[in-house]
Amino acid sequence: MGIAIDFLIKHVRPIDDGVDLLCGNDMRNGLRQLGVGERDIDVLFLQWATTAKLKPVAENDADFAQTAWTISRARWDELYPTSKSTICFLNAPLLKELSYASERNAGQAFTFDPAEAIPVAVTIEKNSQRYSIVRGASGFEAAANAQGLCVHFEKLIA
Repeated sequence: MGIAIDFLIKHVRPIDDGVDLLCGNDMRNGLRQLGVGERDIDVLFLQWATTAKLKPVAENDADFAQTAWTISRARWDELYPTSKSTICFLNAPLLKELSYASERNAGQAFTFDPAEAIPVAVTIEKNSQRYSIVRGASGFEAAANAQGLCVHFEKLIA
């Protein structure tokens, strides 16, 4: 898959059939390489599978926001501080399309402009602790490394 593991951890969560792609052996092996234990991986995959079943409707906003908060806090505490964090919930076709776009744009910034809208994206602001939810975003600005792996999220395109 043309998406770096750390990018997936920081910016992507599965929704619908996306869980089948993200909760497989490649992700498990990538998490192991980052030092994540088997039990933690099992818990993480269970949480992802639970969130992936949610429909992208207003009644589920609190659940999507909670998932994003967990990711953002871990990112700020363990990786590096940023002023905000955006998590996109992607299904299998969107994950495949992002992978393809990254591989085609190796070594450069690109606009991920998928054929279908992004079901849900949550942006958390670190200082204010506010969040915003966008359903149906048209894509986002990103960058791929020289190997064609998506490694950077710049901004959501609503």
